[in-house]
Amino acid sequence: MKYIYTYFSLFTFILLSLTACRNNEPSSEATKAVVDNNLPSVKVEVEGLPIKDLNFKGGVYYQGSTPYTGKAYTLFEPGFIKEKISFVNGFKEGTSQIFNRNGHMVKEENYLVGKLDGEQKEWFPNTKQLKTVQTYKNGVEAGLKTTYYENGAKKAEQTGDVSGTRTEWFPNGTVKLFEKYKNYQLDSVRVEFYDTGKKSKEQYYSNGQLNGKSNSWYPDGTPKSDATYISGNLNGLATEWYEDGKAKSQIGYKNGIIDGVSLEMYPSGAKKKEFTVKDGITVGTYTEWYMNGAKKTEIHYINGNKEGKEIEWHENGMVAAETVYVNGSPIGETTRFDRSGRQINTPKGMGGKGKKGKGGGAQQTAQNPQKPAPETQPKKK
Repeated sequence: MKYIYTYFSLFTFILLSLTACRNNEPSSEATKAVVDNNLPSVKVEVEGLPIKDLNFKGGVYYQGSTPYTGKAYTLFEPGFIKEKISFVNGFKEGTSQIFNRNGHMVKEENYLVGKLDGEQKEWFPNTKQLKTVQTYKNGVEAGLKTTYYENGAKKAEQTGDVSGTRTEWFPNGTVKLFEKYKNYQLDSVRVEFYDTGKKSKEQYYSNGQLNGKSNSWYPDGTPKSDATYISGNLNGLATEWYEDGKAKSQIGYKNGIIDGVSLEMYPSGAKKKEFTVKDGITVGTYTEWYMNGAKKTEIHYINGNKEGKEIEWHENGMVAAETVYVNGSPIGETTRFDRSGRQINTPKGMGGKGKKGKGGGAQQTAQNPQKPAPETQPKKK
């Protein structure tokens, strides 16, 4: 029994000692307060009425039946203020301060007769670094707007709301984007960059539409694409290159529709496709090749309709299928062959009088001359 009492006393002493040490250590909240002590901290004092006690009607805040004049506030919960604002004749007036739960100001807005007016600021919640500085006039964005990364570097800057320029930066400080706009629409040059500082794309706009040269580059500066737009439509030859500088495609356009001789190439430089479109209609011979240079498909078109014999080949050069067309309609059945050249059974429903119609859709690009050249038509922002 004596030993049990001794052990119990020793255990109690150790427990009390640990508790005392713990009480002398900074709590997680205290540590957090030290970490956050660089925030734009203010002494928060509650003045006026809770905004929830005011009546909002027709854009005006009332205390009872009288437009309210005085200070007001909003709370997260008792003891935790969210917003401080003043009212004059029922309208927000002057500076509104918005806080986080630690009592640090994270946003500051200025009002005139209930509308945002003047400079507005916003901070990152965990640092004193500004996130956004923006100017308003009569409730509308006006003048300079600047945003920042949390490390303090500029992220974007816009010089005007209706007309002006917009610049974006990468976190390392190099320019990411530069564009001009007029009457809220892109106008003149728009340039995108890699984080190395080299151009990735350059385009020209007029009244919000692509108008003029459009070029893009690979990260090492090698040309990637070249095209020309008129009033938002591709016109002339649009060219693409692989990263090693070899041609990838050459496609002609007229008012946004494929026009003229078009070529697509494999990375090796060998031809992949060749076809001709005139006034939106496929004409002449449409040809495809395998990567090894062997012919894959050959189709003849007259005024957009397949005409004559359509031939498909296996990659080893042996004929895979033959179909005869007259004025876009197949005559008889498609004859098919295996890779050794031996004729095989014709699948049911192929060819014959029951399958007449516009010649077949065997090649998407030839049948759809409005398909833009890959990577040439920029995506809408």
